[in-house]
Amino acid sequence: MIILKHILAVGLFLSMFFTLSAQEAEQLFKTNCASCHTIGKGKLVGPDLQNVHSRNDEQWLLKWVKSSQSLVK
Repeated sequence: MIILKHILAVGLFLSMFFTLSAQEAEQLFKTNCASCHTIGKGKLVGPDLQNVHSRNDEQWLLKWVKSSQSLVK
């Protein structure tokens, strides 16, 4: 249940860019994010996304989601 809540939280974050249902957000996460990220299960290739909003501000997160490579440079 906690994992579902976090998936929904990520979906809500992504919904700032798109109008998504919870099911669409979950599928988007599974398709595009889950191969590298977990939510509350530790680091995979990329960082664990649990509480990501407490590690970075919203402006930074938006930039990262839109174009991570521009921030890496």
